[in-house]
Amino acid sequence: MINVHSHNNDKYSKYLKYKQKYLSLTKQYGGRITNEQESIADGAGVILAEYYENKHNDSPNTKINIALILFKNSKSNMFDVLGGHKDPTDPSTKHTAIREAKEESANTIRLSTSSLNSSNAIMHSHNNHNYACYFVGIKQFKPSYYRHNLKLLQNTAKTIDHVWLETNDVTRVYIESFIKSGGLTKHGNLMLYDVNDKLITITDKTKSCIREALNYGILPDPTKKSQNGTLSFINLRVDHSYEPKNIKELFLSNTKCFYTH
Repeated sequence: MINVHSHNNDKYSKYLKYKQKYLSLTKQYGGRITNEQESIADGAGVILAEYYENKHNDSPNTKINIALILFKNSKSNMFDVLGGHKDPTDPSTKHTAIREAKEESANTIRLSTSSLNSSNAIMHSHNNHNYACYFVGIKQFKPSYYRHNLKLLQNTAKTIDHVWLETNDVTRVYIESFIKSGGLTKHGNLMLYDVNDKLITITDKTKSCIREALNYGILPDPTKKSQNGTLSFINLRVDHSYEPKNIKELFLSNTKCFYTH
């Protein structure tokens, strides 16, 4: 008879050994995740950042500042990183992050592996899972493109895979608001106000990824004048009417997307 309890203990002990080893590596490399870390990740995702000016007259946040772009999970109703589990068909962790970003943004975000920099990524370890989160700075993003795409895909919901409908909203969150709401200290999911002063909740995983990116200097901390952050901001190309290059993506016709080479 197989001792299930013993098997689970062995699995958890192995995870703790991995966690200690890779957290040590993360500190050794100043926050940059290594090829070895990426190879053992069983999930990956992307968080986009941009300089954003809120022109809403009733908002106290009227200056240009860095905001993080987060998408709302259809099931949990919480805002989250664009990401998920690594599929057997994904050649690498970066390919997982790219695929998940494309699917969960309703084809609005199409990134290349060259746009994901391991120096701007963190490894989030929880329970017996290791999750690689890549931060990408962009110079333009239009939520209206996402909402346009989402509506198109919702109209074909019966004929497409559910992975394209895992999110149903998008918002921006200022880093300053994240910090003031306790993002660097609180446990669990985090409630805070987005750039339009709407109260939202972000998942514990997303909060932890942002926290680590701030701790390792990937994202700039607006409360510290001397810290600029290592994240650079790239121009995304725009496709106002996407034309699929393979038959499997015909349902994405006429979607709008931002993409990198």
